[in-house]
Amino acid sequence: MLQFFLTAVFHSLDLEYDSYYRTFPLLELELGLGWHNDSAFHTSIIHSFNLFGYPSIGQNGTPILFYHVLSHFIDSVIIFITGIDVWQSYGMFYYFKGVFFIASIMYFITSVNRSHKLYVFLLSLTFLMPIIVAKWNAIGSHGLWFTTFVVIISSPFVFKLISQKTPIRVIDFFILFSLFVVISLGKVSSGFIYSALVGMILLLSHFKDIRIYIFGILLLVFFATYYSLMGGSQASSVSFSFYDSLDFLVLKADTYYGQLYQVYLILLLVGMMALLFRSKIAMRLALASVLLILVLSVILTINGNEKFDRSEVWYFIYGLSSVLILLTYQLAINVLASKEIRQLEGCIYLKRLSINIVTIMSLIFLTTELNSAKFNFLNYNLKTVEDILEDIYIRPFLSLNSYDTNLNWYGPSFLGNMRISPSH
Repeated sequence: MLQFFLTAVFHSLDLEYDSYYRTFPLLELELGLGWHNDSAFHTSIIHSFNLFGYPSIGQNGTPILFYHVLSHFIDSVIIFITGIDVWQSYGMFYYFKGVFFIASIMYFITSVNRSHKLYVFLLSLTFLMPIIVAKWNAIGSHGLWFTTFVVIISSPFVFKLISQKTPIRVIDFFILFSLFVVISLGKVSSGFIYSALVGMILLLSHFKDIRIYIFGILLLVFFATYYSLMGGSQASSVSFSFYDSLDFLVLKADTYYGQLYQVYLILLLVGMMALLFRSKIAMRLALASVLLILVLSVILTINGNEKFDRSEVWYFIYGLSSVLILLTYQLAINVLASKEIRQLEGCIYLKRLSINIVTIMSLIFLTTELNSAKFNFLNYNLKTVEDILEDIYIRPFLSLNSYDTNLNWYGPSFLGNMRISPSH
């Protein structure tokens, strides 16, 4: 049953990315089906590592390009070891990364539930995995795949640090700094969000520790340096609009509406747990998240020489949403499984039990509102299973079959519904 569930989730990949990752890229080129410019861009950077030893797109000479450098480097290492063609294997590795993604989620849920009963693990798997998978942005976006893996694997360690009452050790600061650097080299927006959120939580809990401030300064120096290496420059003129920032906060921008709405829902749950359980870590997580959203509303709406475009804004919000899902899940497990309930009796026990029930029902409601994979607990029906089975057999050939010599068939929407002609 578990194997079927994992297979079903895996084969609920979003069709949007099929145009990026073709099953038969060279054959489709010969048939005149073209390629996606984003795929050509990323594969050229990967190939550049193996040709020149550094990232570049190989145009206008071979200038070095600091763009999701670590994610591309990991791909280039795999290509070097296997000896296969980077363009021909780009679609194949998309599916391998999907398996890698699912395995990392399994590891995360297992790590969090090692001391809990089996049914907690199974319920977590059923409800949480489709939410983390969501629309498969984690592997559909090239810079996110390795970054997401590191974020998921490191999340239990990070949650343990931000929830402990004792001072943070120097070695833990070093591990955290290295972790944020690695994530940022894969996807800078994810690294910035993760480090900013964790840094704010640590500041709220250990504000008297001078090492927290040194840690923050070192992170700012790193991000400033990396930003300059990526080609960023200091704006000659900067303007801020309060109304643009307000539009961002009240969800008037359609590009990131869904992700920011999701963040607000998660914060609502965190705030509820902070009130019901008097959880200090929940209070700090909620406050740090609110402060970070306010900071982002200013940074992402500033008008300067290099204003963030809509997709970049979306990735910042996606990074915050992804991290909050992982931390909030661990927070919920932590407060619901508290050993204090075993020491309560009578009305106090019933009060605590009712609080647990309210929290669990709120968690279930929240999962109905969050982005989720096509196959999820709300969609367990025969039609979905039939679609997934059909997807397994047909999907790899879907874009290839858009070539029709009779010229009477139109390709799927992600190919632009363009009529294909053999003369092309």
